[in-house]
Amino acid sequence: MPLAAVRTRLRAIAGVVALTIACGAGGLSAEAAGPSRSALTMNSVTVSAWPGNQGSLTPGQDLVIQVSVRNDSSEPIESPTASAYLERSPITSVDQLTEWLNPETLASADEFGSLVAQAQLETIAPGATVALDLAVPSASVGLGTSARNWGAREVGVRLSTQSGDVGQARTALVWNATPAFTPVKVAVAVPLTVPVVPDGLIPADELVRYTSSNGLLSRQLDAVAGRPVAIGIDPMILASIRILGSETPPSALAWLDRLENAPNETFALAYADADLTLLTQAGFPSVPVPESFDFAVDPNRFSGSVSETPSTQPSNVSTDDPNPTVTPSPAPTADPDDPILPTLESLIDWPHTFAGFGWPADNSVVASDLPRLTASGITTMILDQGNVDRDSTGTANTAASLGDQTALVVDSTISDLLRAASDATTTSEFNDAVPQLSAALATIARERSASPTIVLATFDRGWPGFGSHRAETIDLLSAFPWTAAAPLSEAASTPGAPTQLVDRAHSGDRVGRAHELFTAIGAENQFATVVDDPTTITAPRRVELLGRMSVAWGDDLASWNTESATFLADSTSLLSSVQLVESSTINLLADRGSLPITVQNALGQPVTVYVTVRPLKALLAVQDQRVEVTIDPDSQRKALVPVQSVSNGEVRIEVILTSGTGARIGEPTYVDINVQAGWETVGTVIATGLVVLIFGLGLVRNIVKRRRDRGEVTAESGEAASSPVETAPDA
Repeated sequence: MPLAAVRTRLRAIAGVVALTIACGAGGLSAEAAGPSRSALTMNSVTVSAWPGNQGSLTPGQDLVIQVSVRNDSSEPIESPTASAYLERSPITSVDQLTEWLNPETLASADEFGSLVAQAQLETIAPGATVALDLAVPSASVGLGTSARNWGAREVGVRLSTQSGDVGQARTALVWNATPAFTPVKVAVAVPLTVPVVPDGLIPADELVRYTSSNGLLSRQLDAVAGRPVAIGIDPMILASIRILGSETPPSALAWLDRLENAPNETFALAYADADLTLLTQAGFPSVPVPESFDFAVDPNRFSGSVSETPSTQPSNVSTDDPNPTVTPSPAPTADPDDPILPTLESLIDWPHTFAGFGWPADNSVVASDLPRLTASGITTMILDQGNVDRDSTGTANTAASLGDQTALVVDSTISDLLRAASDATTTSEFNDAVPQLSAALATIARERSASPTIVLATFDRGWPGFGSHRAETIDLLSAFPWTAAAPLSEAASTPGAPTQLVDRAHSGDRVGRAHELFTAIGAENQFATVVDDPTTITAPRRVELLGRMSVAWGDDLASWNTESATFLADSTSLLSSVQLVESSTINLLADRGSLPITVQNALGQPVTVYVTVRPLKALLAVQDQRVEVTIDPDSQRKALVPVQSVSNGEVRIEVILTSGTGARIGEPTYVDINVQAGWETVGTVIATGLVVLIFGLGLVRNIVKRRRDRGEVTAESGEAASSPVETAPDA
């Protein structure tokens, strides 16, 4: 069995024994069993240790191990002893170093190598922190000076009392003896991002804060500008600054100018640093990009000088002249300073060094993502080491081949150590992390001493926080004797060996929620065809979608779920803004008529829709299957659908609303129709009969009256003829 394997097995056995003894004594909690980088916590006592000189030791130098002990328990640590140990055999692989720095159990004394220094401490009170140096004279270091002895070594510290160990720490140093290495080249990719922005555009007041002298974006740029790192730029930052036009904060303009003048290599992240594979696994056939920013462009922010409006009053007129001659003002001419509004391209354009780059979230890619990413124009991907299976021993070059795509494989160990140093919040944490980073890089140089190696390291894209030691950590990569900075272009241009992808999908719950957003955005795209310019609806929603799909949400899934629910609620509200109004039963009493169908528009712009009526019984024939109706903003309008009765009775109709492209708008509505077409004919006959009857009765009455009047006249004439004539008497 190889020596390394024997050592690994013995360490595991010894660790289990030590853990069992400690637990039996009642001295080890579950939390204490887990390491924190190089520090192990036992009974709320934290021990940290790191070699001086940033973990580098040369022949003739004394070894100084700096130790920090913090007692967070409620009991004092009575007269503890600090003991330093050095493993004199070199570390032969990064896996061995990782195992040493991050053990699963507490270690026994036998696992710590040779005792090289020891010191007795005074009692450490509860809540106190004690710092000390354990010095090892150069003559006692005991490491050879030949080339084969060069490399990293394990260093450990144990804090013990009469009752046993109360704390342990693990670190490493690099024995920089006779050089026997080719420096490992390190390429670094750094994201330039901000915390999540759900609406997809950074508000002006946030830009002021981010680009102030000590703001987040300013500190990020300070750390990387001019240093040998490639910057992944979030296009949302560019668009958010440029879209403000004349109202752009001066600090944001100055920041953008600094970024433009930085000599760094750059590439574009997805808009809002959207999670590429969460989008593709949710169902998007390719990674969505912004459609337009016209919805957020204020022309007043881009207006120059404005020509005066011609006067409506005559000029050169004498007020004494009753009939003045009017000399009109000259016609206005085109103003060269008329506003030129920004376009999508002008808002996010940047002279990037690389095109076609894609940076998925760590360990999130599956095979089905690859064709969708290719369809998005991505030809080179930055992949985490856990996402590939490389058929090689030791540390391989970063470049790899995944079918038609190039992959730049991130060295996870180096990245984790790089981030630990960068994100350190105290000097002690930084000093603790640097020797581990140095040892890991030296181990790679020892592994690949016969052939140059380029490894890729990346900084974290999550929040909260931007490490205060980022610039210092980047500078160290060039300061270590066994490392050399490499541009990302060199890493990308190195031929890559064929590599197998290891599927690492997002969690099912997260993909399921993202699929709901995918479904909602698809429905909105169909709905948007009710307006003349669908992008007035789809463009802002697309930007909001991307803002809610940022990689940084992965650090706060509870908030992401809340924002996703808000997005879905807004989608439901949008889709219901144009809908059919429910109607009561309609009576159709004619052979032909029009059914009034009311459509409501709650949007802030006119919409044009088409009403389709489908009878569920053959009692009614629809004369026009697509009745167009345009509804003004925030109003209602009736569509009159022509129909013809076939038979009397009751029939239910299905009313469907569609856009000009035939997309369904809302849900169908059902209306009951009472068809009584015969009533029109009966009514006409009755009305006609009544008219004839009334006219006839009037005529008969007139005839009877006239005849009666004539009879009375005749009777009077007859009486007059039969009366005697009186004569005068004779005189």
